[in-house]
Amino acid sequence: MRVWRPALPAAPTGVHHPALAVGRNPAQAAAVRIEILNTGTELLLGNTLNTHGAWFGKELFKLGLRITRQTTVPDGEAIRDALAEAVGRADAVIVTGGLGPTSDDLTREITAEVLGADLITDEAAVRSLEAFFAIRGKAMAESNLKQALV
Repeated sequence: MRVWRPALPAAPTGVHHPALAVGRNPAQAAAVRIEILNTGTELLLGNTLNTHGAWFGKELFKLGLRITRQTTVPDGEAIRDALAEAVGRADAVIVTGGLGPTSDDLTREITAEVLGADLITDEAAVRSLEAFFAIRGKAMAESNLKQALV
């Protein structure tokens, strides 16, 4: 499994996988196993509506891809087991949530650990965060720099 790190602030505009062969082989594209791992206790408590699954399903379907499994886990250590299982089953895993500045937002750290990757500070993301707060006339807390780790 390859780790895809999108440049910020741009949103992902495509999916790249050898089986897609630039969209020329729909049968192979449909065979790509894609899982979505939604993280966040608020999703399980019903406090927040999870719109990610529907959006990803619709967008991936446009590309001839299908989601084979979608899982939602609470914040914290449950992410580790769910991610390790998904990585073992799927060709691609999309992880949503848990990327905020608070102490319970552990998705990035656990993902790096499971994949054996190091987190690095993305300077473009730091500039985006600084601009976000500057536009609003607010001071950026040091904890927000956690959001620039990729």
